[in-house]
Amino acid sequence: MSLSTLSSIKGKSILITGAGSGLGAVLSEHLAAEGASVMLADIHDARKEQQLARLSDLGYRVSAVHCDVGFSDDAENAVQKRLLRSERSMC
Repeated sequence: MSLSTLSSIKGKSILITGAGSGLGAVLSEHLAAEGASVMLADIHDARKEQQLARLSDLGYRVSAVHCDVGFSDDAENAVQKRLLRSERSMC
C-alpha cells in the first residue's frame, strides 16, 4: 500500500471476515495498526476471540462478531453490528 492509501484508512470502520487466522488476521492487525476501527468476523469463535484479545492488548480499536458468510443472516448481522458501532462512535 502507498502512504496516501494508508493515511486514508485512519479513522475508518472496517469489517474483516476470516479475521481469526491467516490473511484475515494479518490484514486486521495491519489495518488496526494504521488507525482503523476493525470488527473481526469469523466462524471460529476461539480464534476470533484470541485475535481480539491480542489486538486489544496492543491498544487497537477492535471488536468481534460471530459470522459464517455462508449464511446470509450471519453476514447481514455482522454488517448491521459494524454499522451500529460506526454510528455510535460518530456521536
